[in-house]
Amino acid sequence: MLSRPGGGLQARLPFSSHAVAIGRWHGDLSSMHVKDSLKVRWLLAGGAVTFFHRRSSRARSARSARGFFDDWAQWFEEDFVAKAALEEELLAPSFRKRTSVDPSSKEATISSRVWKGAGHLRRARLVLVNGGPKVEAFNVVVYPSYHRGPRPVLGVDVLSFSGGSRLLFGVDWAPMWKGSQYAEAYIAPYLSSLLEDYDALRTPPNGKIYGSDPEFFSPYMFFSRPEDPEALRPGSALWNVSMQYFERCPPYPPIGGVRTGHVEGGRGRYLQMLEHETPLDPELRRIQAEERQTAYDIWHAERDPALILFQKIFGRQWTEDFSRQILFPGSATTQAAKSIATSG
Repeated sequence: MLSRPGGGLQARLPFSSHAVAIGRWHGDLSSMHVKDSLKVRWLLAGGAVTFFHRRSSRARSARSARGFFDDWAQWFEEDFVAKAALEEELLAPSFRKRTSVDPSSKEATISSRVWKGAGHLRRARLVLVNGGPKVEAFNVVVYPSYHRGPRPVLGVDVLSFSGGSRLLFGVDWAPMWKGSQYAEAYIAPYLSSLLEDYDALRTPPNGKIYGSDPEFFSPYMFFSRPEDPEALRPGSALWNVSMQYFERCPPYPPIGGVRTGHVEGGRGRYLQMLEHETPLDPELRRIQAEERQTAYDIWHAERDPALILFQKIFGRQWTEDFSRQILFPGSATTQAAKSIATSG
């Protein structure tokens, strides 16, 4: 899922995903027990975050019995997905929820949901991993519609290990092109002030897994290793950080020399970025976006260390299908080409 270069949530959890607990975090896991480290890396492949309204004490009590990140998932569905007018895709039962086939990890489950849209967003994916106190994970990845051009993919990964004694948080707008020119046009105007405001909470990521300059991670990724589970509760500082990668944005900065003004009605930071017009030819924008999002999926599918662990816990064939159809659907074109070449 979130896969951020160099160390992050893409840890090989007993479950894998594609959100934005970003690659560099992978290396940050090196200080953990090797099993925990493997578990974490999956989260970083892709990336988005959530937040939810405060609930009554009774609801919070129920939350602890359901899963640490269940309310994050609820916010994503009831707030972000609803605002974006996305329609849920009916997944095969084995993808909606899968229980471990490995006797040593019999309590581990992974559940997934996918939404599609016809507006500025074409696809959103949510993955939750629940391995009890050993590990829990929340991963979201949001893909812009092709007609918006090669805009950043939003990804979030939040992980809890050993009953909350080890925590990882990551969120990013994954760039579709490397280089400062792209980041300064599509990412910096929206996120630079946010990183400055919360700089005290940031932790430098490590590049052991994806290197120091991975292709699909931006300089504006926010990575943190909080020490207390309360740091990930609603209303916490990191909760606010995650919220602001989706929501809350000042008046539009210009992109490509075009300034369209402030959007009224509570449009989120990410959606505002997508609504900016650019001087690119519409057909060229669509072609570039499809090519780069496909490259993004292929890049992560080839590097996500979680898939190896998934094969052990959830089965080899299931993991291969899950990777192609749910986590990184753009990689299916590569698999199809390989199959044709082999058969030929």
